[in-house]
Amino acid sequence: MRIAHWFCMAFTSVDPKKQNFSDKIITLMMWLCPAISIAGNGATYLYALDNTVNTVPMALLLVGSMFLVIGNYMPKMKQSYTIGIKIPWALNSEENWNRTHRLGGRTFMLAGILTIIAGFMQLFWLVPVALIIAAFIPMIYSFVLYKKGI
Repeated sequence: MRIAHWFCMAFTSVDPKKQNFSDKIITLMMWLCPAISIAGNGATYLYALDNTVNTVPMALLLVGSMFLVIGNYMPKMKQSYTIGIKIPWALNSEENWNRTHRLGGRTFMLAGILTIIAGFMQLFWLVPVALIIAAFIPMIYSFVLYKKGI
């Protein structure tokens, strides 16, 4: 996970639009990878010490929380090549980017809530549904905006 963190930081530092990054987004990125790594390692050790503990709900709570945090910050993201929904038509238009990320923030928050519910209620089929909602709805919406000339 440490390598993923270094890659995130390296790619962010060479982004041509890095002047658009807010301090909150950089702070979020600096803490998200280590926090997930620590929680994941803790769950691994917990399972290794007592393999009767079901760590899947804890993992889904963590992933759902991550979606909630990212979804909260998403509408505030400015255009960049490394942070956000980086599809070509959203990168070509600032209005498209803003609208896509406003909707993306809502879909990520919904995906986070669904993932947390899936963890608590052990409805694991709900996780792929949540991921599809978070990934595809903003992309389709952005493409529709692009076709409308936005």
